[in-house]
Amino acid sequence: AEVWRTMLMSVGSWALRGCGMWACEKIDGQMFIGSVGIFYPLDWPEPEIAYSLDRPYWGQGFATEATTAARNWLFEKFPLKRAASFIRPDNLASKRVVERLGAVCERTFELRGSTYEHWVHRRPGS
Repeated sequence: AEVWRTMLMSVGSWALRGCGMWACEKIDGQMFIGSVGIFYPLDWPEPEIAYSLDRPYWGQGFATEATTAARNWLFEKFPLKRAASFIRPDNLASKRVVERLGAVCERTFELRGSTYEHWVHRRPGS
């Protein structure tokens, strides 16, 4: 049931909002390593540049490469001045990824019963 709900949410996001998540795979081995994209459910305050990689692929630059591509795609396709990444305060690796992209932490907030830091990505030149 959870997989079905996730698939429906993904299809709905692309159909209704024009954005969503992509599969990430290694070019050399055609191996699925995680997902990246724009996560924007109805209760989210703004589009989120999000990613999730399988643990064996952490620390190899894949997250930075994929997140950069997702951010660039979002700003090319939509006239937004900013987007967000919502990161748990203890997730130091994800904070480093978005810092490399130039994102800045604006605040800490509660969403769906969890605490997140709200990192802001600004459109280049804005």
